[in-house]
Amino acid sequence: MPHLWEIDHPYYATDGTTTDEDSFAALKATVDGSDEDMNLVYRWDWFDASQPIHDDLHIDGEDRSTEKFSVHMLLPRKGRFWTVTCPIEKHQEFEVIEWLSGPRCLGHLRKLWEPVMDSLPAGDPSDRETAIWGHHVTALEEIQRSVAAQLEATRARAGESRG
Repeated sequence: MPHLWEIDHPYYATDGTTTDEDSFAALKATVDGSDEDMNLVYRWDWFDASQPIHDDLHIDGEDRSTEKFSVHMLLPRKGRFWTVTCPIEKHQEFEVIEWLSGPRCLGHLRKLWEPVMDSLPAGDPSDRETAIWGHHVTALEEIQRSVAAQLEATRARAGESRG
């Protein structure tokens, strides 16, 4: 599993309004304190300037030791974008994964998509559950598996670095 800073999203997110926080704790407080229906987290980015994927973004002699984490949100009623950014360090990866996979980010997306996931006619809950989950793997299940695997890999790496 790649580290969060090794993931290169295939496109850039629209920044819109930007809020710069001084720590990941402050970023979480800002995002968690915003109304999740009015501030939908749709993407995150971990920018590690030292990674080769960012080589073409720097000029010779420029400081390449910085890392920053960004959460991108859509404000649906206003049709605007909001980005909250903070400095980040690699040892915080597990904390970031845990937060992204928690109720505010992935949990809210799951809640938004529940009507589609549960769109089959009502009936016996076990029949309905079998029909929904039995033969069709949804995109959200894939995301959940990926996040769980990444959490496990991060925990394993953290255990190796301590030992």
